[in-house]
Amino acid sequence: MEVNRFVIQKGLDRQLVLYWYQGRGRVVANEYTNKALLMLDAARLHRTNGGLVRLIAPITSTTEGADKALSAFAVLLFPHLDRHLP
Repeated sequence: MEVNRFVIQKGLDRQLVLYWYQGRGRVVANEYTNKALLMLDAARLHRTNGGLVRLIAPITSTTEGADKALSAFAVLLFPHLDRHLP
């Protein structure tokens, strides 16, 4: 699945962020696409709820190491999210 990936930094502390929008059985990385789909859902289903999933991990040595660990966590987490999101 496609997700947004950013490295953020404050001072010397760096963190890797993965985030996406999820709801009604779909995963969307693009903010504008998500907003368009929410408008369609409002017209069709009279619902506009959904979820933003954001995962953050510290970068302790390399960005690649943090990316590998956070991606592995996302793979384990993903199957459980549909139970908690609309």
